[in-house]
Parts: sequence; C-alpha cells; structure tokens
Amino acid sequence: METNQAKPKDLLDVLGPLVFLGIGALLLYQSGPMRMIEALSSRGWPETSGTVVEARIEEVEMAASAKKRWYEVRLKYVLNVSGQAVHGERIGFWPDHRQLLDIREYAAGYQSGQAIRVFYNPSNPTRSALDRTIAGRFWILAPPGVLLLALGLGFLTGYLGEGRRG
Repeated sequence: METNQAKPKDLLDVLGPLVFLGIGALLLYQSGPMRMIEALSSRGWPETSGTVVEARIEEVEMAASAKKRWYEVRLKYVLNVSGQAVHGERIGFWPDHRQLLDIREYAAGYQSGQAIRVFYNPSNPTRSALDRTIAGRFWILAPPGVLLLALGLGFLTGYLGEGRRG
C-alpha cells in the first residue's frame, strides 16, 4: 500500500533549491535592482544647469557597523528645466556613506550657490541626479544572486522533471 508522505530525501531535494532561490533573491534585492534600472535609464536623460541651495553632513545609522560612525551628504539644489525651477535632493542612485574625514572633503565640493550639472528625467523632472554611476555594491551582489537563482531553479526544475517521469 502506497502512502503520499514525502520521504526525507524528497524534502531535501525541494528545500535545497529553495535555499538557493532565497539567498539569490536576497542578494539581488540588496544589490538595488530598481536603482540599477533607473541609473541605466538616466544615461539617456538630458543635462541642465543647477545651483546648490544647501549641503549638510548627517550621521547615518548602519546596523552592521555599530563601532564606526558613518556620514552622508544631504544636498538640496535647484535645476532649470525649460525655464522652470525644479527642486532636487538626490546626488546619486545609491547612498554614499563615508567616514567623517572623507565626507567633509566630499561635502566641500558642494558649496551653497555653486553651479552644478544635473541630469533629469524628462517625463518627471523631479527625478534628478548629479551622479549616474552604478555602485560597486551592485556588481558585487547581483552576479552571485543571479547565479544562485539560476542554480536553485535548475535544481528545482530538475527535481520536478524527475517527479513527472516516475
């Protein structure tokens, strides 16, 4: 008499690929895929002039690094789009956290009243950025995430394929 209970090996055959899928999805999420898409689309955005209104340094909390203090520059600027003033605050697509000495040097590049180059989304000029660089974090996290997702799917579909044949 046959029972429909899963054998331990069968359970591991499913859980293993699910672990790969979960870790792969987490790595992809942490890499910032939506930021990556916007950063890539910004390559086609027009450029205009802008002016720094305010630049300040703020401490940011980072759970993974409780012993060190991290800071980022908070910026406010105005850009000119077809003769209209539009306000922006984004420097780049990823947060740029730095140590205090580094951030002071970085912030010195943004003085109130300073002219700056701004890239903006023509269909929504409030979506603007000064830096269109793709963060190194993306290149560190995304490829292993894609690999683990592919492995998980491969193992999972291989398991499901064997189950259908038998």
